[in-house]
Amino acid sequence: GGDMSYWTNRALVVRNFEYCKAMSVARSEHTLHNINFMVHNYFGDPQIHHLQHGNTSTYYVDGTNGDDSNDGLSWGHAFATIHEAISHCNTADEYHLDSIYVAEGMYTETIDMAANVAIYGGFPAGGGDRSVIGYPVYIDDMSTAREVTGNYIKNILLDGLVFMNGSGISFTGSLNVIIRDCTFEMNSASGDGGAIHFDTCSGRLIRNTIMNNYAQD
Repeated sequence: GGDMSYWTNRALVVRNFEYCKAMSVARSEHTLHNINFMVHNYFGDPQIHHLQHGNTSTYYVDGTNGDDSNDGLSWGHAFATIHEAISHCNTADEYHLDSIYVAEGMYTETIDMAANVAIYGGFPAGGGDRSVIGYPVYIDDMSTAREVTGNYIKNILLDGLVFMNGSGISFTGSLNVIIRDCTFEMNSASGDGGAIHFDTCSGRLIRNTIMNNYAQD
């Protein structure tokens, strides 16, 4: 229990995660593998899937075949960008999560995350069975900005995404943030958290690979 202020590898910085419990962490100077970092939050056991019921919507993103003028409600009418899909989600209902399915490919965008949204990578272009390894989704904003940011929001799931060549992800004052089966590689930041930066948040990091990320003063 208590407060975990900093990891020794400043590519991953976690401040004020409530009721922290670190499990099965392997780390070296610049590489973290198979992190299972578990905390509890105001929901109790921090599960995201118990919220996924009722009147939820699923939106589809396909960078190869999609178009942001579509309605995003099927693979045949997919959006081209993740941020367009987020803009259509119902972010006001904290008891139901809208889902976004993302097809393989490179997405060169910066994502301003919204509350009550789950994003799943690992689908083939045009739709089909999911395989995070077989159909990787790369998020590379082609700059030094954070690939994903979220401030004072709750109920977020990022699942099966690859973050690379930017400044990783950053959440501040957010609750029930779950990062699962994601990869963070070759990200860097001028401050804390070259891969992941959480400040006064609650959530879980599950089965992520974090390697060759850097942060400097």
